[in-house]
Amino acid sequence: MHRVLFVCTGNACRSPMAEGFFNHMSEQRGLPAQASSAGLSPFGRSAVIETLRAAQEYGVDLSSHRPRPMTHSLAEDADLILTMTRWQEEAVRAEFAAAEGKTFALLPFIGERGDIADPFDHPPAVHGRCAQRLWDAIDKVLECLYATAAVGGE
Repeated sequence: MHRVLFVCTGNACRSPMAEGFFNHMSEQRGLPAQASSAGLSPFGRSAVIETLRAAQEYGVDLSSHRPRPMTHSLAEDADLILTMTRWQEEAVRAEFAAAEGKTFALLPFIGERGDIADPFDHPPAVHGRCAQRLWDAIDKVLECLYATAAVGGE
């Protein structure tokens, strides 16, 4: 069972979508994987409304999501920690010793450049583009995690 933790700043837009998409895809594919999410500076009582709507377009309901802070326990429990930016990757590694060696920025982890831009306080279309980018990236994360198993099973 792969336990993946997605981290962003507020845990109200990007990391909840990544968590939801990862869990949805894992379940659909019958993969032994589970994701959770946290924020370096969480805020609010739920995911942002535009984020809820963007995720719903992919059949993912984030209405029960509640932002929570990144903790030492979460870092210890995760097999893999994926951040939305390189700055967040550095911040997680600096603050949580248990994150060393298993924390990566999402896009570089899948062999791409850049960061997942924060859609917070932007129009719905920006949340939609962020959702599409995350959907595609999470698909590649699952490919990376399970490529060896697929090859070994042949």
